[in-house]
Amino acid sequence: MTPTWYNTEQRVQLLQDAAKAWVGTPFAPNSSSLGRGVSCQKLAGALYSEAGYGEVDIPDVPISHSRFSRESFVEPWFAARPDFEEIQAGEELQTGDILGFQIGHVVHHLGVYLDAGLFVHCLDGIGTTIAGLEDATWQSRHVKTWRPKP
Repeated sequence: MTPTWYNTEQRVQLLQDAAKAWVGTPFAPNSSSLGRGVSCQKLAGALYSEAGYGEVDIPDVPISHSRFSRESFVEPWFAARPDFEEIQAGEELQTGDILGFQIGHVVHHLGVYLDAGLFVHCLDGIGTTIAGLEDATWQSRHVKTWRPKP
């Protein structure tokens, strides 16, 4: 981990700049190519890298698995990471928190919190966009939050 991540002002600026650069990138399963294609979990990893955290290689999630499975690939991955902690519901979000959204039966969709209720994510059929947590679609599906431990 590099010190850049832990400088709040730098992290906020780097994440906001990186998010803006990724906006408009189409969805592509398990990909991470700026402007060409990215998935939600690979977007989170790319943003962390660009903001100075280092590599965060969240596991691939086959598109068919994410639509029909009752088992999340991302929840056990975060649970096994000693450098991340799960943030309890109601705790104030911080720029860089990884948001887990329940789509279907379990958490399969990820976004990265930016600031002021906004997060960046990539969704099949929409691509990479910035959305608001107050939107009923996302508010009701936001069920997990993870943050790097200091």
